[in-house]
Amino acid sequence: MGLERTNRIRRMASSLVVTATEILGSSKIGFEFPSQDAMSKYLKDHPKAKKENHWVQDQKPKKNLQENTPKTEEKTEDSGKTGKFRVPEHKLLKFKMDGDLGNLDNWRARIVLGNSMGKDKKVGDMDEIGYVAISTVNDEILPIARADEHRAGYELLYHLQEKGAIRSRPQDFITLFNGNNYPHYTTKDTKAYASAVKKWLACGGPNACVHSQKNGKNYVTDMEEYAALGGDVPYEQKGPSKGGREILDHLEGAIRSLKEGRDREALEHAKKLADRLEVFGSYTGYPKVFVDELDRMEKDRDTSGLGKAVKAVAKDMWDHLKEERAYKYSYAPGLFGTGDDADKRLEKAAGADIEPPKKEGETERPRLSDVGRNVVDHLEKAAKAGTQEFGRGIDRMKDSAMDLILDLQPMMEDVDDLGPALERLHRAMAGEDSDEIQQVLFSYNGVKNLLHQRLRKLMVDGVVKDKHFGDVKSAFEEFERLGQI
Repeated sequence: MGLERTNRIRRMASSLVVTATEILGSSKIGFEFPSQDAMSKYLKDHPKAKKENHWVQDQKPKKNLQENTPKTEEKTEDSGKTGKFRVPEHKLLKFKMDGDLGNLDNWRARIVLGNSMGKDKKVGDMDEIGYVAISTVNDEILPIARADEHRAGYELLYHLQEKGAIRSRPQDFITLFNGNNYPHYTTKDTKAYASAVKKWLACGGPNACVHSQKNGKNYVTDMEEYAALGGDVPYEQKGPSKGGREILDHLEGAIRSLKEGRDREALEHAKKLADRLEVFGSYTGYPKVFVDELDRMEKDRDTSGLGKAVKAVAKDMWDHLKEERAYKYSYAPGLFGTGDDADKRLEKAAGADIEPPKKEGETERPRLSDVGRNVVDHLEKAAKAGTQEFGRGIDRMKDSAMDLILDLQPMMEDVDDLGPALERLHRAMAGEDSDEIQQVLFSYNGVKNLLHQRLRKLMVDGVVKDKHFGDVKSAFEEFERLGQI
């Protein structure tokens, strides 16, 4: 019995060894070896064994922290080395995302919390995207519905963390916006913010504005420069930031091309100028009229009014910057610098001669009189101020009104009903009701229409030169243009 029992035990042990060998060689069960040599010998004897399932004593690999995290969907768009991104996949979340971040205006996300929701929306609806949360520790991004953007989207991020819907912690995300971005409201870690900005750009995101602030000092630039500087921006720099330099360079480029008679090249400079002005509109004035004029020119393939438009926007920026320099806490120096380089360049651009050299035998083009030009400028400034949603629009309109009234005093005898119209404008300026800006603008239009009618009549009568406005045709064209503002 003793011998038979011993043999039976040996057979069982042999069977267990074979089973263990099969398990170790083909399953996910791991085995610890006393040394690297022992592990290497085992792997050599068992070529089917998976090396990653075994380890040397005291060198067990750390558990993969992402093994039990939510599944994610990989977007294959790649705008560069770090251009790939993932969005979380969870029952709470739903996205419609065509293309990369460059197509952000067409992206949509399901409303989860509705903490910033309007009356026309409800939780579960698909909504436009405002902020996009960019993880600083992995490739995860989260487009945030406009109706979920309370606290710049962080309230949603903490909610999703509680539900196990995201891999990164809320504090590892930076939320960015296709508009003005303010690092100092988000984190003290400017390098992390810059890292998120780099990922935004690598994923095709627009080169938006970054307004950085520290100890009351400001620096306003675009995402490209902020990322390149790693968040370490030069506060109180004398010269303009990258964004400011591009505005000035394209403005001067447009003027230079116009003077050399290269209108198409001037239009390209003007379009790039308009793009930068839209990005930095809060710091330069509001260029909607300029942008609309360029769109019309390109559509009509007619650049005849480009010179006037470029000079007008140069003057508007110069006026705006002069006004901002007078305020102690203005943000404009963050874009244009604390020195006077930008001021001098804008002044020069506003007064530049944009006419190309006359060809041999060509006569000088007729022009408005100085008074006529002043009247047009006052009316244009008021019209632009009336389109501003923010800032000191009413103050600008009132300043222009006083100058306009003085310039038009000598014309009252020649323009029917001009006296009463100027009186109405003066009264409207003193109004203190909630609709005063509309009243002033209405009164401005009354004055403008009277002058326009007179010029129209002069055109019909064949009058070439007017004692007040100078060249009648040029003046009439200017008032036609004002009618589009």
